Amino acid sequence: MYKTFIFLHIVSAILATGPLFMIFPLLRYAERERIDQSDAIIVPIQKAVWVVMHGGHLVVTTGVLLILFGPYPWHTSWVVLTVLVMLLCSFFLATAYSRQWKAFERERWTNKQLWSNVRRVTWIYIGIMLTMLWLMVTKPVLWSF
Repeated sequence: MYKTFIFLHIVSAILATGPLFMIFPLLRYAERERIDQSDAIIVPIQKAVWVVMHGGHLVVTTGVLLILFGPYPWHTSWVVLTVLVMLLCSFFLATAYSRQWKAFERERWTNKQLWSNVRRVTWIYIGIMLTMLWLMVTKPVLWSF
């Protein structure tokens, strides 16, 4: 059963990060073709974020199951740090993209500003996810009880 949870955890980690990489070609296309904020660009980005969000739910669920049934206690340093980074990631994903759309509408940004901010937010999220991935793969021992 534990190996099944590991497999599901890896698949969910892919779902929680992978779709974000499709945003970059969309942004390049929008910038090159000078496309305004339109459904042709916004909807695929929103769908990618939706898949990432639900992949994140599965990552959390399978991660909890791995800790419950696995050899690592909750107080292990890499587990504690992964949970902290995960909380940061959850807060960031919950607010980052919607904040960009609202600011664009409220402040009348140019499309270039919007696409630049979406690109920056996407790279920040990917960086947070890679940090979490590093913690889970390398399992660094930073303290012990």
